[in-house]
Amino acid sequence: MDQDAKQSKPDFRAGLPEQNLRDGQLVAGQVDGEDAILIRSGDKVFAVGAYCTHYHGALADGLVVGDTVRCPLHHACFSLGSGEALRAPALDPIPCWRVERAANTIFVREKIAEPAGKKKAPTNTKNVPASVVIVGGAPLSSTPITASSFCSIPGFPFSTFGTSRSALRTETRMILMRCSWQPALIP
Repeated sequence: MDQDAKQSKPDFRAGLPEQNLRDGQLVAGQVDGEDAILIRSGDKVFAVGAYCTHYHGALADGLVVGDTVRCPLHHACFSLGSGEALRAPALDPIPCWRVERAANTIFVREKIAEPAGKKKAPTNTKNVPASVVIVGGAPLSSTPITASSFCSIPGFPFSTFGTSRSALRTETRMILMRCSWQPALIP
């Protein structure tokens, strides 16, 4: 990002008028030169890092659901209160700052320490295998790619790992699994 674009973003330390942030809205800006977003969810206002820790997706283009924000690229989910990565594919937290309201203005203050502790395990591990091998077959060039074309494995989000559509058609045959195929689970 060039210097002019960085300077055109609002400085959240200097404050943002409260009426400029509606419920569910995300506003991109910066805190001490670091890209950040302000998010309003109900009566709460959060300041978090602007990019997903998985593939650097712009969280300002993401979806706010309750006290979480979801990345628009691969749907990683982060807690707005702590920055903790709640769902794969992201594993690392995003930065968070303390937010203060005064005289109908929102101010971003000091950075909040990253959450400590172990990573959360899936809540239902009864039927989750220790490892999964997905082996592809035919090229996808004659098959349209749609969300309904692929299987959904609970606890394992679908991801193409940033692979372009043309690469999926010609080179990548081992990432995707058609719904009609049966996966081979190897212990």
